[in-house]
Amino acid sequence: VYDILVPDTKIYRKQNIEPCFLFLIDMSYNSVISGFTRQMLSSIKACLNSIPDYYKIGLVKMTNVASVFDLETNSEIV
Repeated sequence: VYDILVPDTKIYRKQNIEPCFLFLIDMSYNSVISGFTRQMLSSIKACLNSIPDYYKIGLVKMTNVASVFDLETNSEIV
């Protein structure tokens, strides 16, 4: 089960905090073969155009280890 929730930007602007999305992606064997991972990635891709440019976006991939991706430098941080 997954949810993509849009935060209330009024709260962030009042506190002068940059809003962000952090996507946690399950890349386990069972998740991949069941189609869950493909559906999650499709959902993330579909919502990216609706996220304002000033939002920060983060990706974390989980298998037996967690990997964080730096989208500005196109690099993986393990």
